[in-house]
Parts: sequence; C-alpha cells; structure tokens
Amino acid sequence: METLLARLITVPRIGRLPQYAVFDHMPASVLFNFNNDNFGGAVHSRDLCLRPHGTVDVSMVHSPGVTAALRWLAIPQSFVSQFAFHRPEPEPSDIRENWPYRKLIEIFASLEAVVVIGYSFGEQRDTGSIDDTESLEALTDLLRWRPKPVLVIGPDPEAVAARLEAAVRTRDIGLLACRWNVLSQFVLYGAFRRACKEVPRRGLQIVTSSYRRLEDAMEERAQCA
Repeated sequence: METLLARLITVPRIGRLPQYAVFDHMPASVLFNFNNDNFGGAVHSRDLCLRPHGTVDVSMVHSPGVTAALRWLAIPQSFVSQFAFHRPEPEPSDIRENWPYRKLIEIFASLEAVVVIGYSFGEQRDTGSIDDTESLEALTDLLRWRPKPVLVIGPDPEAVAARLEAAVRTRDIGLLACRWNVLSQFVLYGAFRRACKEVPRRGLQIVTSSYRRLEDAMEERAQCA
C-alpha cells in the first residue's frame, strides 16, 4: 500500500505545471512546499524550495523493478523504509528539528511577506482538527518573532486565516478566495495583466470577472475531457 501511494502521488517525466511556473513571474521566493509529489521539482534556480514533509523518489517507485514486484506482490516490508516522506497523518513532535524548518528560521527575517497557498495544515473536515500542528506552531512562532504581511489563498481561506489570526493575535491577514491552479494560469496567460490595464476604466471588478471567465472555461474543458 505504501508503494502504491508513492506511485499515485507522483508522475514520471512530468513537465512544469503552471502552479509552479508562475513563480518565474514573481520576485525570488522561498517555497516551503508540503506536497510530497514531484510536481514542484522544476522551480527556478533563484527560488529556494524547502520540502518539510519530504519527497518521493520518483525514479525508484516507477522503476521497472518496482513495477514488476508490485505485479507479483513481491515488495519486501523493508522497502518502504526507503521512502523519506511524511505520510498523511499527524506530524511527529520532533519534525521541527529537520533541516527545512531550521533553514526557514535562519532566513525568515529576510522575507518580505508570507503567502499560504492552498494549504489547510492538514485539517480534518469531520472533526475540525489539524494534522500539521507542529508546522502551524512553527509559522506562528516566526510571525510573532518577526511580524510580516500574510495572505491566505485558497477556495475557502477563512478557516486558515482564523487559525493564524488567533495564534499570532493579529487581524492583519489578507484573504484571496480562488483556486491556485486557475490563478496561476490567469497570470501566465497574461489575463491578469490585461485586466489590470482595464481597471482605471472599468473598476477592480474587471479583474474578478476575468478570473471567473477563465475558471468557468477550465471547468467546462475538464468536464469535456
């Protein structure tokens, strides 16, 4: 099951996805990426990508040997010990001792802002609890130490913003209710830039309406696929 999970969350020989390519159009950034997949592996060299939950070795789990072993159910139990990534379960209490967290502490003072993109800290919808309590505490500790502007981006950003506001004791947190895969293409297609040029004549609502048109078009395309 562990091996199948590692294969399910990765894609061999994948190109650059818009969700990561869009960072090429932004100032140099630190990407604290909680995803275990290999989609974010091709970020620009100027960006620092930290993987606090580890990553899957794509070449290993998709190798012909592993494929054959799965076919014959011949995966030894010791094989999964080679998977250096955090499973979808509560974080261990000592995870903040790992290098990505120590590196984030080292460079946090130099960052201009914090943007939380499509991340709920492992919230469990049935109970409202979160799995990534250590990561939440790590971020809020840093924000109390070095306050910075915070923006939460996601389809429903209110819950994450509320957690941050309660922990940092501030209400100066921005919310942007949108889907990152759509927003990234909105920027890459040049639609955001074109909409901004129309703002003096048509108002800020032109940005929202342009985004909504692209979102509807992408949903329609996905349904037809």
